[in-house]
Amino acid sequence: MEPSPDASAIVKALQAQDQAVENAGYRLATANADLCPDARPDPAILVQTIDQYRPVYRAAAVRILGLGAWPGVTDVVPGSPAESAGLRAGDALTAVNTTPMPHILAPAHDADFTHTQSARQLLIDGFAHGSAVLSVQRGDQALAFDISATPACIGLFEVVTDDEINGEADGLHVKVSSRLVALTTDDDELAAALAHELAHNILHHRVRLDSEHVSRGLLSQFGRNAAHIRETEIEADRMGIYLLARAGFSPDKAMAFWRRLSTRAWTFGDATHPGWKNRLALMQTEVDRIKAQGAVGRAITLPEDLARLIPQPGK
Repeated sequence: MEPSPDASAIVKALQAQDQAVENAGYRLATANADLCPDARPDPAILVQTIDQYRPVYRAAAVRILGLGAWPGVTDVVPGSPAESAGLRAGDALTAVNTTPMPHILAPAHDADFTHTQSARQLLIDGFAHGSAVLSVQRGDQALAFDISATPACIGLFEVVTDDEINGEADGLHVKVSSRLVALTTDDDELAAALAHELAHNILHHRVRLDSEHVSRGLLSQFGRNAAHIRETEIEADRMGIYLLARAGFSPDKAMAFWRRLSTRAWTFGDATHPGWKNRLALMQTEVDRIKAQGAVGRAITLPEDLARLIPQPGK
């Protein structure tokens, strides 16, 4: 069945967002690997499965992304070892080393990320020692690629289809809503949103809040819960500026994004976040400090109080 024009347009738009987020996220995560005691090899590819799409979009996903019974490579980061090895978007991923990938003979009745998560975990496990052999099907060819991955901060970068302006970090994933991505105008602005969430993961904020028994549910807006969460948001705001600058993104463009976002009234406007005036002032202070250093890339150093917040290995 030929996909409808609307379904095709939506899948293409999601593909563009997925690729932009994966590419910017990889750049942030690899450029700052020296700050991450739990850094691990990142193969620089995005893998998806057909059943993560709602049935109405699956025909379009087959035609546009080449998804089928095997997990599919939908993005290979330009300039990465995976690209140099010859891997391409559109390749069907059948195995990592000798471990078969999930084979989806009957897609779920509705959107289901179970197989996608399984495939991504197999990649993480397969590259644990730095390199892996990926077996793929490309048309009628069975191919194998020996790929050495680049160390990166932990963060599986994902776009979540959502009309709300949201971002989330859970220690493993960095998730941003499709609405938030749509509000960015270039890679520098996108990096601003991703760097804030990546900072949460680098600083192990979820682990810290759990250890402090902080509620993130309905009670997150009150008392000590809100105060502890607000503290982590301030740290992520400040750290995020350094992460994006160390990756070569523009802090000034990032600030333009945050200023524009601040005009959207309720966005991140609750007791768990500082007011926008304070947030912008804190971030601008870090931009000014970076400029005063006169350094670029990894040579940019963090203030001592931020550097002390980075957990040591095993914590």
